[in-house]
Amino acid sequence: MSTDYRRMWTELGMDLKAHDALLDALNQGYRDIYLSQKNRPQGMRYFDIVLGQVHGQRIQELREEQQAGRKIIGSYCVFVPEEIVLAGNATLVGLCSGADFAMEEVEKVLPRNTLCDELEQRGKNKEGVRPQGTPRILMSGCPMAVPNWKMPHLVESAGGLIVGEESCVGERGNRNLVDDSGQTVDELIEALVNRYFQIECAIFTPNPDRLERIKKMYSDSKADGVIHYSIQFCQPYIMESIPVEKALEAEGIPCLRVETDYSMEDAGQLSTRIEAFLEVLR
Repeated sequence: MSTDYRRMWTELGMDLKAHDALLDALNQGYRDIYLSQKNRPQGMRYFDIVLGQVHGQRIQELREEQQAGRKIIGSYCVFVPEEIVLAGNATLVGLCSGADFAMEEVEKVLPRNTLCDELEQRGKNKEGVRPQGTPRILMSGCPMAVPNWKMPHLVESAGGLIVGEESCVGERGNRNLVDDSGQTVDELIEALVNRYFQIECAIFTPNPDRLERIKKMYSDSKADGVIHYSIQFCQPYIMESIPVEKALEAEGIPCLRVETDYSMEDAGQLSTRIEAFLEVLR
């Protein structure tokens, strides 16, 4: 970050020494895992800049909104209706899993075709980040909030290619968008309710939709196997991991069930399991 935000961080009461250590670790991890990728699309540079500003410019923007009298609301789940927050003249901030943003406003700065055009051209040229025949993996389960890049790093370092993510920080937040054709407040509220009732988080009862969604994503992404990932003590995804595994195996879909935490202590063991799984897929 070129701008010095230390004064702002001090005013927020942050431990600057600890925060510097965190930023150093995040920056080093991001460089090692993502910026070092071979044949990385040039269009990803925009997202590199955005991520580099999450502790700086974005926080400054939120403070300016607060100073102007706007409320800032934090949430832990995509199940929180952002439309209602925005309608109340407030800003919704994801505290863990991320948040959606108004697409019309975003596209004024970042046209939806900034990265898509490049990827479409790559598809026409049959130019991928990995050679043909690389095992294609669908990641399912717990969200991977920043800086939890452990599993993607292990999978791709082992020679796999992640082609989809079924979690509440993946495509789930952008699926089944709100029907805005209603003409009355009651119709619009009902549309909101219908949209959020279609979100199939883990352990919703009954929850056949999530199982069917994983199968469909597996098919649509032409994946070779599924890795179901659970964080220790995230009981909903841990409890549902066995039914997911059994349902996939009943359909002949290879599945590896993994339970881990944020540390790298089990990285060696996980790498061995993932490498063995990828070898089976080959």
